[in-house]
Amino acid sequence: MALALFLFLALALPSALDAAEVICENLPINQCAFAVSSTSKRCVLESMRQSGGTTYQCKTTDLEVEKVPKQFGAPMEKISNHIETEACVRTCGLEDSTVGILSYHSLMMDSKIKTKLCSPSCQENCENLCIIVVKSYERYFDITCSQEL
Repeated sequence: MALALFLFLALALPSALDAAEVICENLPINQCAFAVSSTSKRCVLESMRQSGGTTYQCKTTDLEVEKVPKQFGAPMEKISNHIETEACVRTCGLEDSTVGILSYHSLMMDSKIKTKLCSPSCQENCENLCIIVVKSYERYFDITCSQEL
């Protein structure tokens, strides 16, 4: 009986976890800034000033997140249902409380962020975060870490 229960949970739990959809508006504030929704759209943390202070809300953007194909001519692969880990956010020099989308200018002006984003530990262990933050600018600004971001 115990074996049957174990096998059921082992087979059912992963598919239940895979079925969970990331909806930006439902994410906690500390998981929003570098998340990608189930529809492959970037999540963004927005701040709103109110009489009682500043409040924060996670929203869905219109920006689609795609991996650059490793082979020329291969189709783009979308990233979806992704919440970046706290470890990757720290390793890559970012903050989970980042409001808005990091701009090209802010990346270029902050040498600490550039250094950490281009570090081997970030590039090799946090591929999705690198795609979300850096790769989106490569197309428009021809930025690569080998060119010092």
